Amino acid sequence: MIRIKKSMKNAMVKILTVVLVTGVIQTTNIRKAEGANMKISNTSVVLKKGKSKTLSILNAGNKKVTWSTSNKFAVTVNAKGTLKAKKYGHTKITAKVGKQYFTCNVKVPDSSKEVTIKESEVTIAEGTVYQINAKSKYAISYQAKNGDVVSVSNTGLVSANNPGTTTIYAKSKKGCDKLKVNVIGKNSDKSTLEAVKKLQTIRAVSSNDVVSYNSIKCQINKDVKVTVANIDSKNVKSVTWTTSDEKVIKQPSSDKTTVNAKAVTTGTATLTAYIVYNDGTQKVYCNNINVEDPNETKVVVLGPNVGGERERYVELIGVDEGTQVKWSNSNANIASIKSYGTKAAIIGKKTGSGTVTATYDGKTQVVNYVVENPTFKKNKAVIAKKKTTKIKVSNLLYSSLKFSSRNTSVAKVTKNGKITGKAPGVTYIDVTIGNVLCKTYRVEVAPTGMKTIIKNAQYMVDHWKYSQGRRMQYGYYDCSALVWKGYRTYKKYHKKLGSSVYALPAGDLFDYLKKKKKIVYYGFTDVDDLQPGDILFYGDYQNAVRYSTPGRTLNIYHAALYAGNGKVVEKGGQTLNYNGTQFIVGVGRVVKK
Repeated sequence: MIRIKKSMKNAMVKILTVVLVTGVIQTTNIRKAEGANMKISNTSVVLKKGKSKTLSILNAGNKKVTWSTSNKFAVTVNAKGTLKAKKYGHTKITAKVGKQYFTCNVKVPDSSKEVTIKESEVTIAEGTVYQINAKSKYAISYQAKNGDVVSVSNTGLVSANNPGTTTIYAKSKKGCDKLKVNVIGKNSDKSTLEAVKKLQTIRAVSSNDVVSYNSIKCQINKDVKVTVANIDSKNVKSVTWTTSDEKVIKQPSSDKTTVNAKAVTTGTATLTAYIVYNDGTQKVYCNNINVEDPNETKVVVLGPNVGGERERYVELIGVDEGTQVKWSNSNANIASIKSYGTKAAIIGKKTGSGTVTATYDGKTQVVNYVVENPTFKKNKAVIAKKKTTKIKVSNLLYSSLKFSSRNTSVAKVTKNGKITGKAPGVTYIDVTIGNVLCKTYRVEVAPTGMKTIIKNAQYMVDHWKYSQGRRMQYGYYDCSALVWKGYRTYKKYHKKLGSSVYALPAGDLFDYLKKKKKIVYYGFTDVDDLQPGDILFYGDYQNAVRYSTPGRTLNIYHAALYAGNGKVVEKGGQTLNYNGTQFIVGVGRVVKK
């Protein structure tokens, strides 16, 4: 046997100890780094009803992950982190790893109301076109907020008319989405300039040395000759022309690439040419035609009261691309101008008038303008079914207004701005001056009897006492009793809440409405999904411990009545987020007409 000296033995023990300790330290450091870098794969998800998606905890290694959902009725999650969208609504998915928690917000949108545009923002060159990719179960219409910057056809084909930024709205009878469009001026760079020179679109056939404004300008009862420019007509098999509004521009009957468009009355219409080439390919070209009264010889510019995206453009047409043009403005206090080569944008500051002059090759051309800066008065945000309200606008000196509803099944609006409620829901009323969308009013239509119910419930909150023990006595209420007593004030609607003699507690009321399929959303989605009279259920374990009884369905501790216009029936008339919208676990709707 080999003998080892005691001193050497002690030295070896020390070395081995150091090695072992070092190994422990390295392992510990690796674990700490692994834990410190952990994160959830998605912090927010939009998941269509019936669809699935799997979440994961990155850098978790072999650590155990426990998954849970705050709203099992909206979205479920299994042990592997796979989500399944069950019903419209919202939930918070929580992953627990050791003592760490990671969350992901999941929304299941109401697909029956959805209009979706693939892109949220695009940048295109002046004189080019862009096709919007929008989807909906229903027919889609399009509207540009500033038709001077872009025009859009009824098929979603965008024509970039002038440099600037604007918004396009895609609308159906059940929803609306928007697209931000940036148009780069043709003098921005050489490549853009080359693209404009070869532009294929509808253009007016005009004489030289003329200042025109808006995309294509013409007058009432006059023809404007238009053509699909920069194409070889010999390669065209057929042409079909359409107009977006025959009251403004009569639909041309010609099958040629150049036609005379008949102006009928003042307004803006999109003229579209559907072309089939000899090789079978098809293309669509469009542009706006603005019809004006010959007695109105001034360009109408809008002031700051109508918001942004309101530039009006004037252009010197019939001159060479390289022509040097100097633009001047007679009244800088009323409006400012931006120069874009042969074009200029007029931006209104306050009510008044002035002139813009184009100077070129020793010549001048003058355009008169007037700035409108109207005052829009507040409107009723909530109206009852079959009731009306009127949009009032003052200080409008020169122009006329146009009104349109984004959801005519909810409310209609006349040419004079009179709004009539048709069915419960939310819509937006757009107000247009010329071809600029300058004001939008949000309008909620309440179901039958709901305004009475809400008014009486608010009276109880303001004049009665809160008491859970005496909740069913006259002069007292708690949250669910308030909802029940409010509903009782109109044609015994309280029977729809499970009992004609007693108010169910909030949790039991949720269970009853769920059984009757009266819960329309599980969790809060968006205020536009709500209707006046909806019953909001709030659930959270900690709040249930504090205010109610834990263990009820979704730990429901509170119920409230939605009053419309972002308000709930609470003391003083509180905003919707008074109790925290993140705690809303269900929305009940018992009156739908």
